[in-house]
This record gives sequence, C-alpha cells and structure tokens, in this order.
Amino acid sequence: MAKVKLRHIGERITHKEHDDCYTIVISPTIERWQMNSLLVWVIAWTFCGMAFAYYTLFESKSIDQLMVFSVILVFWLYFEIRVVRAFMWRKYGLEVIRIDNEYLSIKDSIFKHGKPKNYEMAKISPEDIEDVYINPKSYGKVMNDSFWQVGQGTIALKFEDKNYFFGTQLENKDSAKLARLIRKVVEQYKSKELIADAESN
Repeated sequence: MAKVKLRHIGERITHKEHDDCYTIVISPTIERWQMNSLLVWVIAWTFCGMAFAYYTLFESKSIDQLMVFSVILVFWLYFEIRVVRAFMWRKYGLEVIRIDNEYLSIKDSIFKHGKPKNYEMAKISPEDIEDVYINPKSYGKVMNDSFWQVGQGTIALKFEDKNYFFGTQLENKDSAKLARLIRKVVEQYKSKELIADAESN
C-alpha cells in the first residue's frame, strides 16, 4: 500500500513517497491579478493580430504596405505563441518529477499531457543535482520570474556531460531545499539498488 503522506516545500512544491517511486510536483500558479492580467493580454493581443491580418488581406494597397503588415504579422505571431503558452502553462501546467529504481524522469504537463524526459539512475549520482543560485536583485532574476513568461529552470541535472534544467521559476531557498531532497532520494534509491544487486549475487 502506498504511503500517502504529502509534504510541502514552499507554496508551489509538493512531494510524496510511494511504495515504488517518489514523486514531486511543482505548480506554476501565480496570483489571481497576474492571471487575470495575462488573460487580458492574450485577448487583446489576439484581437490585434486579427486586425493586422484584416489589413494585410483586405486593406493593403501596395507591395510596400503588404510587406509592412506581413512583417508585423510575423512579429505578432511570435509573441502570440509565447503569451498563449505562458497562459496555458500558468492555468493548466504542472512540472512532475518521478524517481524510481530505473529513472529520474521530468515532465512538463499541460492538461495532464506531456512527454517525460527519462534519465537513467545508473548514470546519475547525487552530486549531479544542484540548485542554480540567481542574485534576487539581478535583471536576469527579475526577467526569469516574470509572470508573463514560462521562465527557466533553477535546478541543474548533469547527465552524460550535459546540463538539463528544471524547477521553473523557483525561489532560491525553495530550489536549494528541493535540490537537497532530490539528492537524498536519488542516494536512497541507488543504495536500494546496490543492496538488491548484492543480494542477487
């Protein structure tokens, strides 16, 4: 029977130990006024795009005008994708980390859908996981934590000489606690694996 005790790190992280794995869920939740602002931005920007498309298709009187509106539409589409993605992530997204005997897997899930990225536990050691400290007064930190974008990960996993980042937009203290937790869980599962290998020989 699974152990169902749910623990918390900060306001956005929950973690739970099961019989066969350990799961960590990071929520990208933001304050209501920020969510409402993001929704207004999505609606307003979408209407702007509709206006640009109308002028491009029906009001352009010359090649120069057509080119100008076409460039505007490309610019609009780029930011439309970014803001819609940010809205969907904030509203329906979850970052799910699962650790078991075989893999450490990380999945960005929207509407409970998403493809997990699996990293073999045999190739991971606790020292391969560390938090990335970002100066809270720096421009990079302010931009990374902006509610109108998805942002970057604050924990690095070194796997096969490459760094993979997760723990999107976490506060420094929360990312440090989460990194320590993951190191501890990885060490526990690797110890179990060594014991199982020893018993089988």
